[in-house]
Amino acid sequence: MKAIIISALAATIPFAAASGAASAQDLRIGLASEPTSADPHFHALAPNFALAKHVFEPLVGMDESQKLIPNLARSWKTLDDLTWEFKLQPNATFSNGQKVTPRDVIYTYCRLPFVEGSPANLAFTLKNVVSIEGKGDDTVIIKTSAPAPLLPNNLASPGIISADVFGGGKNIKFKVGGCEDFGNNP
Repeated sequence: MKAIIISALAATIPFAAASGAASAQDLRIGLASEPTSADPHFHALAPNFALAKHVFEPLVGMDESQKLIPNLARSWKTLDDLTWEFKLQPNATFSNGQKVTPRDVIYTYCRLPFVEGSPANLAFTLKNVVSIEGKGDDTVIIKTSAPAPLLPNNLASPGIISADVFGGGKNIKFKVGGCEDFGNNP
């Protein structure tokens, strides 16, 4: 197993730089192989997922047996054959103390197909997704074009990032092929 030593600032570039918070401390993480990027959405590759798991949280988690468990979403259920409802944890926050909101989830999922220079982005996790909407402060509604029983499994990969920290639009709307009012793409 290789020991990866990453400066806390470098590990989260451009993420830490966007928030203005930086530290000169080292972060040591043991990984089987070296990741290609610290960007949690850059490359669908096991070493990148292993690193991202230490820094970013996905909507749904998986335990050591790959059983789905609550993570940023405390619960999820189908409302009908084409609609999923995810309830966010009421106390989920980013490292800067900002509350995780449906807008952050929508911003993250809007970003997945458009990560610059990505050799294999995470857009596959949204296969059949046609819309994502926020409902109140704690609910994300995802609609699909066909029944998607594995959607929660797919959402266990992409780490959620802050729309405010990275310049996401105030009224971002998920659309296949490009989102409305997306804002900046870090």
